[in-house]
Parts: sequence; structure tokens; C-alpha cells
Amino acid sequence: MSKRLKEAIECFDKAIECRENYAKAWYNKGRALSMLGELKRSQDCFDKARKLDPLLYTKLKKIK
Repeated sequence: MSKRLKEAIECFDKAIECRENYAKAWYNKGRALSMLGELKRSQDCFDKARKLDPLLYTKLKKIK
């Protein structure tokens, strides 16, 4: 599973490279990092996502 998570993180990094203010990519990268136990890096990504889109978490909850 960790191999797939690392691949996902690489994809999120590419998306962020193309569009640095892509809040959902930052959020999903944070989720993948947290699943790998990289909590500090994960929290940094969540903070960046929240800064870019303060309503992101509200939007995500509506989708579920």
C-alpha cells in the first residue's frame, strides 16, 4: 500500500507544480502523507490547503 501512496503523492506534487494554488491537491497530499505516518508534513499540507481555500473542508463534507 505504501508504494501506491508514494505514487499518489508524486501525482499530487505534479499537480501542485502545474498549479501551486490547487487546494484539493494539497489536501489529498496531506491525507496520503498522514496514512504513511508523516504527520508533520501532512499537517503542513492541510494548513496550505486551508490557507488557499478556507471553505475547502466544508465543501468536502458536502460531497460525502
